[in-house]
Amino acid sequence: MDSLRVVHWNADSLKGKVGLLRLFLKEQRVDVMLISETYLKSKLQLRIPGYFVYRQDEVTPQGEAYRGLAVLVKRTLVHQAVEPKRLDTLYALGVDIQVGGGEMRLYAAYRAPSTPLRVQEVRDLLLTAPPTTPTIVAGDLNAKHQAWHNTTSNTTGKQLVHDASTYGYEIAGPREPTRLDPVRPHRDSVLDIVVYRGLRAPPTQEVLTDLPSDHPPVLLVFRAPNRPVDWHQLQ
Repeated sequence: MDSLRVVHWNADSLKGKVGLLRLFLKEQRVDVMLISETYLKSKLQLRIPGYFVYRQDEVTPQGEAYRGLAVLVKRTLVHQAVEPKRLDTLYALGVDIQVGGGEMRLYAAYRAPSTPLRVQEVRDLLLTAPPTTPTIVAGDLNAKHQAWHNTTSNTTGKQLVHDASTYGYEIAGPREPTRLDPVRPHRDSVLDIVVYRGLRAPPTQEVLTDLPSDHPPVLLVFRAPNRPVDWHQLQ
């Protein structure tokens, strides 16, 4: 495998959408799907033929489902869960994937707009893997900046750009909006972004329209990591 097809999507609840999701995964040949705002209770099963499902469900003190993350990994890939990291301003769920003879770490991430982001938490996620392992954090961080094709910037976007410049990681978003305002289309924005380090090349990004939500899914295509050289074998 020379590339990895990853989709990240703010589902705004998976209820009533699982059938469409199964069709989408097949048609788009998705290797890994990173989903935020699943709004699922743990007692509800999420079965996707051909995929292993990782979940992080959240409930209110009253027992109502809210937030929530899921990572779907094609069963033909070698993968394992990443040990959860304690975060105060960000939700994240990670997996390690073997691809192209190397390893990548991917996180589904979400930040609620009412919670000020502690940018160090994003940086900490990028540093959980060894330096040779490309690491990706993708999702709706509710961060706006002209650097990823918004017309305006918010505080979170400015903080992320400053931190990335200081500590040497990258942030990118697609050219098309990823949050659609049904009342004021001129306020459509790019909130669903990818933060990464250690990639051979930036991912290509494409906004798709195949799934229902006010956030369309974003397809990322990554080049596989370089295969590590076995120097003993070459001797």
